[in-house]
Amino acid sequence: MSQRVYLVSQQLIANNVELIAAKSWEGYQQVGRGVILIDGGTQEAISPNPMAYLSGKQVQEAEEDWPSENIARVVEKYIPESEMIVVVKWRGQVGMYRLKPPTDPPTAFENCKEVLAGTVHRSNLTLLES
Repeated sequence: MSQRVYLVSQQLIANNVELIAAKSWEGYQQVGRGVILIDGGTQEAISPNPMAYLSGKQVQEAEEDWPSENIARVVEKYIPESEMIVVVKWRGQVGMYRLKPPTDPPTAFENCKEVLAGTVHRSNLTLLES
C-alpha cells in the first residue's frame, strides 16, 4: 500500500470511527464475525455505497485481489465487543486495520442507530482526495 493511500485510509477511518464501529457491531449482531469493507472503487469510478460489512465466510469466498487468508485469520482473533477490522480498497490497493476504537462498538451502535437506519445523516464517508 502506498504511503498516500495509507494516509487517506487512516484519515477516513479517524473521521468516521464511531460510525464504522457502529456498523461493525451491527454486522456482527446480524451475521457474526467479519470486517467493515470501505470500497473507494477505482480511479475511474467511485463506489456508490462505500461501506459494507462482510462476514468471515464472505471474506474467505471473495474473489478479490486481497489477502483473504490473512484477513480471515485476523477475523478469527479479534474481540468484537471492543475491536473492529476495517479493510480499505482504494485505487487498486488494499489496506487492513485491526482497531480498538475510542468508543466500543456496542456503545457506538447505540449512539449511531438513527444514522444506520437512515433517519439521520451524520457522516460524509468518502475516499475522494481534496
